Amino acid sequence: YGLVFVFSMFFLLSAATNNAPQGFVAGTIFCLSPQIVFSSGTVNNDIGLAAFGTLVIASIAKGLSFPLERTFWLFIGSVSAGLAVWMKASGAAYLPAVFIVALMEVLRRNWRSVFAAVVPCSALVIAGMYSNFMRFGSLFPQLPTGWDSEGKTSIGRLFDEPWWIVSTWGSFWAKFGWFNLPLPKATYLWFLLPSASIIVGVLAMAHQSRTNRKLLALLLTIVVTNLLLFTVYLTQVDWQPQGRYLFPSIGAFSVFCAIGLKSMTRIVPERLRVSTTVAVCFSAGAVCFYSIWFIWQNYMKWSTIM
Repeated sequence: YGLVFVFSMFFLLSAATNNAPQGFVAGTIFCLSPQIVFSSGTVNNDIGLAAFGTLVIASIAKGLSFPLERTFWLFIGSVSAGLAVWMKASGAAYLPAVFIVALMEVLRRNWRSVFAAVVPCSALVIAGMYSNFMRFGSLFPQLPTGWDSEGKTSIGRLFDEPWWIVSTWGSFWAKFGWFNLPLPKATYLWFLLPSASIIVGVLAMAHQSRTNRKLLALLLTIVVTNLLLFTVYLTQVDWQPQGRYLFPSIGAFSVFCAIGLKSMTRIVPERLRVSTTVAVCFSAGAVCFYSIWFIWQNYMKWSTIM
């Protein structure tokens, strides 16, 4: 799944940025994200969700940019969305965007594209519900039981304990083990660059072409749906402010980051732009390899103790 994620990420950013260098930089940042690398090397469904989810967004971006190929790309996006739901229930964050695209095609009376967008995804979701029913006796995934025996989850905690925002942000980028092994605090300063770029990218896309504004609306639909699902889970099921729950938004974040970097590059003198691009890519690699070394050192220490 890690390899699928890398392919999907660079495919997405190539489509969304018209092969701009900043797309490569953003792809490097996210593919070498310590949390992504760690997740790719462990047994979990988070990286599979991120891989298929990124392919959903890449397919939507290609479909918006190339109308003559839209039916094909919507089919690929629809299949990917269905597989994302199979990976993890939070893959449902992609469904509203897929059906919004289908509605846009209804307005164009492009029925082949409507079929391509709706049927594969719906078939996979229904198949997943049937499989869940046959195995567990319920159409929908069962929520964990016994987690909230002490009343630890509530909406009020979002306001009473605002540190959950920092915990979620930090563990989105790098927090290992069972999210109990953070990097040294100074390391997280590096992640302020892509985080700021994401915000700048959202603002920049709002003032770009009509196609990019459509893409922005669809990406924000995915992010908002993901945040709503995450908040409901956090406050009603299990209080675990972990960044992996935002992995459905990682494709959207990468596009925002690339567009943001493109806008921020304008303040860099032209003679320094190439060297700055190279420096950012190398620094992303340095943080990644430092994280691998950091994990290795701590795991060796634990194995010695045990």
